[in-house]
Amino acid sequence: MQRFRFSLIALLLVTGLFLKQAWDRDYGTTLGRAAPDPPVAGAPAPDPRLPAPEASLQAGGGADLPTTPEFAKALPDVSEAQLNEWKAGLLRVRTDVLELAIDPLGGTMDRLELLRYPVSVQEPEIPLRLLDERPGSLYLLQGGLLSAGGSVGAPHTQTRYRAEQREYLMREGQETLEVRLRWEEAGLRVDKVFLFRRGDYLFEVFYEVRNLGAQPWTGLAYAQLKRGAHRAAGGFAERATFTGMAFSTPEDRYEKISFDDIKSERRPRSENAWIAILQHYFLGALLPGSAEQEYSYYMKPTADGHYLAGSFTPALRLAPGASGRLAHRVYIGPKVQRDLAAAATGLDLAVDYGVLWFLAKPLFWILEILYGICLNWGVAIILLTVLIKALFYYPTAVSYRSMARMADLRPRLLQLRERYIEDRQRLQQEMMRLYREEKVNPFGGCLPILIQIPVFIALYWVLLESVELRQAPFLLWYQDLSRADPYFVLPVLMGLTMYLQQKLNPTALDPVQERVFAMLPVVFTVLLAFSPAGLVLYWVVSNILSITQQWYIRRQLRAHQAVKPA
Repeated sequence: MQRFRFSLIALLLVTGLFLKQAWDRDYGTTLGRAAPDPPVAGAPAPDPRLPAPEASLQAGGGADLPTTPEFAKALPDVSEAQLNEWKAGLLRVRTDVLELAIDPLGGTMDRLELLRYPVSVQEPEIPLRLLDERPGSLYLLQGGLLSAGGSVGAPHTQTRYRAEQREYLMREGQETLEVRLRWEEAGLRVDKVFLFRRGDYLFEVFYEVRNLGAQPWTGLAYAQLKRGAHRAAGGFAERATFTGMAFSTPEDRYEKISFDDIKSERRPRSENAWIAILQHYFLGALLPGSAEQEYSYYMKPTADGHYLAGSFTPALRLAPGASGRLAHRVYIGPKVQRDLAAAATGLDLAVDYGVLWFLAKPLFWILEILYGICLNWGVAIILLTVLIKALFYYPTAVSYRSMARMADLRPRLLQLRERYIEDRQRLQQEMMRLYREEKVNPFGGCLPILIQIPVFIALYWVLLESVELRQAPFLLWYQDLSRADPYFVLPVLMGLTMYLQQKLNPTALDPVQERVFAMLPVVFTVLLAFSPAGLVLYWVVSNILSITQQWYIRRQLRAHQAVKPA
């Protein structure tokens, strides 16, 4: 009875935790620091750090800009033919890890591919496209300047820049690559510069501003990620993980919000903060250009069904003839924990291991060390399983001895059941008396299950969330341990080993309970059939080690009983 109950509890815990993690990823949490509503519906309030009475921001257009109604009225009339002509003039940029396109119209980055991350194992020559200009998967990096009222206009998302060349290539031995765009009008010269570094997904976007006019100029820079609510193409893993926005401040290092919860504009601001758009394995994040300055951030829906995550720099004031610099840092790439932690405080929390992160992080740390030794993630998972079983060997051995002794008591328990079948209370009393006399703990056999559940859940999220395990090969047809076994061999082996392990355990006294209990290997096989193959590999190896340990302990007990004097 107790073993039956605890097995059902284990199944419910596993299912419940999976549901809890899925709920968190689908709905997230809501930011609680929303700014007051702007005075005009659909138009964000001006940045409060700009000096009064020049608080309204101006430029020349851009439907996606955080701006004032006066700014929106100045949208230029651009024909479709002009847009197609401009698209043909994209600037091509290639580093050792990125290939991207920048549109001179607004200096928008409207395509970015990760050269070291193929779309799939079957298409290793096709890099994953993260930023994308196509309508169904729109994801852009935009930016520009906003000038305070009374200052001359500034370049924005509908402003056309000039570039000295059409292609930019990071050559062998070159550590940095600079893409410089220029705009000049009405006494203001602006160079928009993208600065890339070798081997890095973190780059700078900054504006070198020179006031050539006779009047002071005041303004700031903004950067924003524009994305639809679409999910990346994929199977169970993409559906199970979170897609949405995340925000961080020193007071609250990680707060996420789903796209569905973004109903109106929000404007938190803080020093040493960041805002990001998350998806499975990858993210785009806007980071402050300086940790000592206070940047403000915003997230908002757009009229065309997309979402903006943006950042404002502090205001810059230039006297006539003076020059200055406004900067953002941008990370667009994989969720490599070491790189994220180096880029910004708390950015590595975007690798979301859920409520059991305190187990998942050391598990991943050990797994990464083991991979460095064997250079095979499947072998590393097997070695990690052996280490976990070794760590819990003693408490598991105690519980297995308890189960073995329970099996020896089964004939006497059956006699008690036949004797007191009409008196359930007396039956329970007699069974407990027998346990006390034989010094057997009826709950001891539950310990292995209870120990494995949190480790199993933590490892599940390690395998699901860690981009290092994306498309990680093992052997034979296992070329991606983060995906389900295409031939269901490992799930079937898991079910068989679970069934064999049950045969070493004491059977339930109630035949109905025993039949239900016998179905659990089938239930778990179905549950894990579409889980990452690496997780099922861990379970199979763990079951094999458990069977070996149980067999060894039962052999020891039989040998001890054989030499025990009559």
